[in-house]
Amino acid sequence: MDTKIRVMFGVLLICNTLLTLFLVGIVLETRQELNNIDSILATKNDLINLKQASMENVLEKNCSRCHAESRFAEYHGSEQDLIRMIKDMQKMEGSPVDPDDIDKIHASLELLQCNACHEQERIRTMTLKSDEERNEIIRAMLERSAVNTDEEDIARIKRSYQQIYGF
Repeated sequence: MDTKIRVMFGVLLICNTLLTLFLVGIVLETRQELNNIDSILATKNDLINLKQASMENVLEKNCSRCHAESRFAEYHGSEQDLIRMIKDMQKMEGSPVDPDDIDKIHASLELLQCNACHEQERIRTMTLKSDEERNEIIRAMLERSAVNTDEEDIARIKRSYQQIYGF
C-alpha cells in the first residue's frame, strides 16, 4: 500500500507542478498584454479622427454643387425654416440632396455658426468633454454671441453635435 500512495503522491505532485507552470505562463502572458494595452486601445480622440461624416463632408456632398461655401454661413432662419428649406432643396429637379442626409445637413448648418469663431478641430474636441462641460461651453459661446440663450438653444446645438459626431 505504501508504494501505491507514493506513486499516487508522485503523480499528483507532477500534475500540480504542470498546472502551476501553466498558470504562471498565463499570468506572464496576461501581464505582457496589459503592458501593451495602450498601443491596442483606441482613445476617444482616435475615434473622433476616424469619424467620416463631418460637417464639411455632408455640406460638400449635398450642397456645394449649387451653393458657394459663403452661402452656408448665412443665417437660415429658425429651426423650422431651416428644415423646410432643406426639404424644398431636396424636391428641386436634379437636387443632389440625399434624403438620408437631411438631418445631417440640418445639423451641419446649425453647427456652422460655431465655425465663425472656431476651427473644425476645435469643434471636434468637444466630443472629449462631459455632457455638463458641453452644456457650459455652449451656453458661454451663445452668451458671447449676444444671443438670448435658453435651454432649447443649448439642446438644439447638442442634438446637432450628436447627429454629426455621434457623441
